Amino acid sequence: MTGGPQSLLNRILTEHRAGRFNYDILNIRSSALYTLKKANAIGRHDSPYRRGLRAGFYDKDGYFNGIWASLMVYLFNAKQVDRAQAPKSIADLLQPKWKGKMGMDQDADDWLAAVMEYYGDEKGKQVARSLGAQQLNIRKGRTLVSQLVAAGEFPIQIDAHHHEAVSLRKAGAPIDYVFPEPFVPVKSVSSLAISSQPPHPHAAALLVDFMLSKKGQEIAFKQRRWPALKELATGGPDDVGNRNTLVPDAEKWGSRYEELVQLTGLLGR
Repeated sequence: MTGGPQSLLNRILTEHRAGRFNYDILNIRSSALYTLKKANAIGRHDSPYRRGLRAGFYDKDGYFNGIWASLMVYLFNAKQVDRAQAPKSIADLLQPKWKGKMGMDQDADDWLAAVMEYYGDEKGKQVARSLGAQQLNIRKGRTLVSQLVAAGEFPIQIDAHHHEAVSLRKAGAPIDYVFPEPFVPVKSVSSLAISSQPPHPHAAALLVDFMLSKKGQEIAFKQRRWPALKELATGGPDDVGNRNTLVPDAEKWGSRYEELVQLTGLLGR
């Protein structure tokens, strides 16, 4: 089955309540795992490959097995913004000269979760209010926002996917990007969860093990995703290197998802 994160989550919960168990594995972002676990819709799988994963890509109980994630960067139109003048921090984004010139995805709950985890609730909410006062260009879909920046619609995107920024630049688009300071936000981790009553439990476990293994992780690596396996790194100028990456706690922010969605309204006021 396929669908957007929320529609897929709703379908799984509906089928689970009806006693229909039609899937073995669910690929969904980590913020949805709290709800699935609470409903007893997913089971545990303590894969031996979990020991090699980055912090924030697994839980202690075995419900959460992350396979990759997307780093979020500041993307800018290189014809409109000189790299030396490009914003590098949230403080830079709040400069008056960028008012009305920045874009962001309307589904910003994962970005906001990272901000609030780093700064704490009160300061995180103040950051959202201050950015909202900058008259952000809110659109649906990070890819669309990146394309609009490349086309010159507005010069800066706050929450671009790193792998998409690299691909756009390599394709010849007039864009560049910087890793934010003092931390690089990480989008909710793409994870594999096994059904609590899988029709094919052994096959399900084997597939999860493969995707967490080095061979499986190299698939994500070749697609320029940020792989879960710690030992895989790109090297070179497009590697995040030793920068401070922040993966929001899946259970903590999963339990506060509705609150986060409401708070994102502060960004688009």
